[in-house]
Amino acid sequence: MKSHIMLWNIRFGGGSRVLEILEVIAEHAPDILVLAEFRNNSVAPQLCAALEGQGLTFQAAPKSPPRELSVLIASRCEFTPRTLENELPLWPFRALRADFASFTIIGFYVPTMERKRPVLHFMRDAAPQLLQTATLLIGDINTGIPHVDERGAELTCSAEFGEVLDAGWIDLYRIRNPESRERSFYERPWLGYRIDHALGSPPFNERVRDVYYSHDERYAGISDHSSLHVISDDAHSSMRARK
Repeated sequence: MKSHIMLWNIRFGGGSRVLEILEVIAEHAPDILVLAEFRNNSVAPQLCAALEGQGLTFQAAPKSPPRELSVLIASRCEFTPRTLENELPLWPFRALRADFASFTIIGFYVPTMERKRPVLHFMRDAAPQLLQTATLLIGDINTGIPHVDERGAELTCSAEFGEVLDAGWIDLYRIRNPESRERSFYERPWLGYRIDHALGSPPFNERVRDVYYSHDERYAGISDHSSLHVISDDAHSSMRARK
């Protein structure tokens, strides 16, 4: 069996674009969905109910204030959610851990500018423990490798991102596309960055079949980010059965 994991930054919680956002998600039909820039606002109940109607029955998000940018994980199979207040006291709403039966996902919406440093330090420092099992860190990380994930060297905390990779996390897209200059977000029409990432432990990397970006939703203006997709082997025969 295989499972389809989808990451998408829906931009400020979705707002009036919620129906278009839901149409895109339905077209991709992921088994596990990670939404960055999710908000627990007035739109959230409609969004979550519609995702449940799509079969993404199991859902969790940090209990954040309505205007706080956060992360939602929704899945076709059951998981145990855990917030990271102790690990990320400065940014308790920007990450959510989901423990499935045979793997772990931690979804992120990482802060911008220098504020992201504590989150990257967490990714680096947690590596000795998390790299031993099938673990996926996935989210809008808001940084990348200079001259590779961006044209120049403008992204902040790129050195800290390099430390995350040096700690043993595998850039699941880059290792499969070493020459690619893919971009997932454009600040201006000519200025793009690959800041939406999927970082896997070696055991998780072994089960990955494919990693790709979808740009149609960004071209259509539904969000300013492309979506990221990870196709992996999965031990849960019930994953697809729940559709």
